[in-house]
Amino acid sequence: MQKILIVENEPQLLEYLPAVLQSSSYLLEFVEDGTQALDYLSQEADEVALVMIDMGPNGKQDQDAVREIHENYADLPVILLSGPSGQFATGLSGRKQELPQLRHEVDILVGAPVEHEMVERAEPVPSSLAGSAWGRKVELILSQIGDSDIPVLVQGETGVGKEVLARQIHDQSLRRGKTFLKLNCAALPSELVESELFGFERGAFTGAYKSNPGRFEMAHGGTILLDEIGDMDFRLQAKLLHVLQDHEFTRIGARHSSRVDVRVVAATHCNLERAIAEKRFREDLYYRLNVITLVVPPLRERASEVLALAQFLLKKHATGNNPIPEIGSALERALLEYDWPGNIRELENVMRKYLLLRNSLQIIEELHTKAQRRVGGMPVFKDNAAEPISIAPDSHRSLKQVDEARKKAEADTILRALEATSWNRKKSAVLLNTDYKAFLYKMKKLGIGERIAMTAS
Repeated sequence: MQKILIVENEPQLLEYLPAVLQSSSYLLEFVEDGTQALDYLSQEADEVALVMIDMGPNGKQDQDAVREIHENYADLPVILLSGPSGQFATGLSGRKQELPQLRHEVDILVGAPVEHEMVERAEPVPSSLAGSAWGRKVELILSQIGDSDIPVLVQGETGVGKEVLARQIHDQSLRRGKTFLKLNCAALPSELVESELFGFERGAFTGAYKSNPGRFEMAHGGTILLDEIGDMDFRLQAKLLHVLQDHEFTRIGARHSSRVDVRVVAATHCNLERAIAEKRFREDLYYRLNVITLVVPPLRERASEVLALAQFLLKKHATGNNPIPEIGSALERALLEYDWPGNIRELENVMRKYLLLRNSLQIIEELHTKAQRRVGGMPVFKDNAAEPISIAPDSHRSLKQVDEARKKAEADTILRALEATSWNRKKSAVLLNTDYKAFLYKMKKLGIGERIAMTAS
């Protein structure tokens, strides 16, 4: 669980903040002032993901504490609470928002695994995919089940686009325009999944300062996506079956049940029949969900869609007035030859990196390296001049030259990511899909920290 350090002595907010953040995967730690916060961080900084400070009666002291936190813990996000007036500011920018949005803001900064947004429309997909075999099949199925309220089970490997399909099911149904909510059943402990789904009454457990609706209540009239349902706790599966059969549920701590009108779409990468045999998934729940089953094929089996998806993802993530880089023939060939074990999610990461680096050769070499690691082969890609490109040294390049070229490419990549994120190292690591500690180690190994210090001087 991620720790949030809260600097607060106002009784109203001391009661309200735990209620706002309740049922999220956070461990809340409270101190009274900035001095205590600094003392706490000196011992536990590695375990704190976020600091929240009420800039109230101890204004000057807390301002000094915030500055010291930014100096000594540069990558630790800070939310400044303005007190009981009901607004807060993020960082030192003075940007104000309503307090009810606090939980969503915290989720973004901490990187919570639970999605709290209500989505009204499905994310668009490339129109050119409609002509593919999979696209035609999806259109036919959606036209057949759109007016129905029966559950849908979506199966497929991680990253194939199960959530996008679920949003399309909602958007082309009679419930379009209503709420679409998602819960990842594998991202939270079972007790938190239960409170997220069914809600709870005030006093139901320690920390339940007020009643809280669950996802089924919030999605009334709309659709709920239960992602990775194959990892749902066995005990909770019985409660879910009750909702599907009787359209009723009971909040934790409540005496009476409530009725709800929600369409359920379940998604999983697991083999549920195997899970049933291993007593990890209820057979009756499986047959209740398995009325309509859609199996999304992996991207390696949908090669005709790769280039259209790549263009779509470039447009999706393009920012500002910068022109979208073209996908040349060499990069096209590399994208088509690669087998995409991470499916569309991996393709999206590659396209985001291409937008940042604008270096097709580097992307080609990275795909080449990943393919080589998995199968031990040495695929050869060609550039626009039809000259073979291989990262292996030939008679004209020594091993030392290759190593130096690799280090330079790595350093350039990291520096561009830092520039794109205003030198925020955590965001840069996320942008490059790299573990944060590994990112810091790579910076140190390449001497990038020293380069930054020299530039600043």
